[in-house]
Amino acid sequence: MDKTFWLVAIVIMAAGSLPVWIAYARHHPARGWIGLVCVLTGWTGYAWLIALVWSLLPFRKLPEITVTEVDFCRGCNPRWPAAIPGYDQKLARLELLYDGR
Repeated sequence: MDKTFWLVAIVIMAAGSLPVWIAYARHHPARGWIGLVCVLTGWTGYAWLIALVWSLLPFRKLPEITVTEVDFCRGCNPRWPAAIPGYDQKLARLELLYDGR
């Protein structure tokens, strides 16, 4: 086969996976589904176009959630952690594990 054939084949494969590249670069939450659409039905052209639009659509990034004692105990007994038997010992063990000591 000549070099032109391989060049065209590489360009077609790169263009076919363009929606997947865009989705992964943008950290799109549905990037796996976009890749699946491209692989299974992207050859139809319509599905490739849908995947391309899907990868370019804006999406809402979910905020990182951190749980604090105040958030966790909202609405419960204000002495809640101290009311658990052995709470202090368990908390100390978890802190040692977390700190890696």
